[in-house]
Amino acid sequence: MSSDEDDYMSAAFVVDSPAKDIRPGLIHNRQQQRSHDIKKQKELRDAQTREQQRPVKVIEAERREEGLKEALGADNKGFALLQKMGYKPGTGIGKSGSGTVDPIPLHLKSDRQGLGRAAAIEELKQAKRMIRAKKQQSAKSEEVSVEQFRARLKQKSDQRLLEIDLFKSQKACHQLDVDGGYTEPAEPWFWPKQKTPEKSDDQDTKEKCDETSHGEKSSRVQPDGSESEDEKEEEEDEFEVSEKMEMLTKYLRSTYCYCIWCCVKFDDDKDMQNECPGPSRDDH
Repeated sequence: MSSDEDDYMSAAFVVDSPAKDIRPGLIHNRQQQRSHDIKKQKELRDAQTREQQRPVKVIEAERREEGLKEALGADNKGFALLQKMGYKPGTGIGKSGSGTVDPIPLHLKSDRQGLGRAAAIEELKQAKRMIRAKKQQSAKSEEVSVEQFRARLKQKSDQRLLEIDLFKSQKACHQLDVDGGYTEPAEPWFWPKQKTPEKSDDQDTKEKCDETSHGEKSSRVQPDGSESEDEKEEEEDEFEVSEKMEMLTKYLRSTYCYCIWCCVKFDDDKDMQNECPGPSRDDH
């Protein structure tokens, strides 16, 4: 090899060669620059498209919140009418100015539950609270009056009739709820109990052995955290048949305008008031 030719294998060639800038992220030619610009433009267009194609509910919610945060202007007809009637911004409503200052909050219904069903369930909660409070007061008093004794005797004599009416109401409630698209009752005992398969002798013996070894049955908790069957039965046993009948009758009448004694589903509440004698067997 002549001395004029470059020796690519020598260390001098490697040391004398200029170092290339190979830092990551640098753009070395026009083709890479163009690809980079196209990618950035595509990301920008995608972001604009996502912003324009947002769900209508999200856009409406944002505009609603913006509107609620803004005070009514003087050009609003309703606000102008209030000012003519003597209202001053920042003061309470009413002649004395002691009324509410903040506007009534807006509550939007987000679930698919019917208005009649939601109101009926709320009434049920109130009725359950009243029944529990009444029972607590009765438990504090140890004296039993003559009227209470007679009422208990009458309750026992009417027990069978009430159970028949309750079963009819449960069947009607189950049919109406299923027709309305509901897969679960508002209360576990609103629908008739489904028959469970009979246990074999071996299963019965095993459960008895488990109860003996543990002292008591372990509570059965569902994987989804819902109430177990034992808890539902405890809540069901909390109320008397007459109390269940009263709550279930209110539910059927307020939700479906249905009367088990008339065996009629009325068109509306006004029609039911005109045609139905009342919400009890005695009324019929």
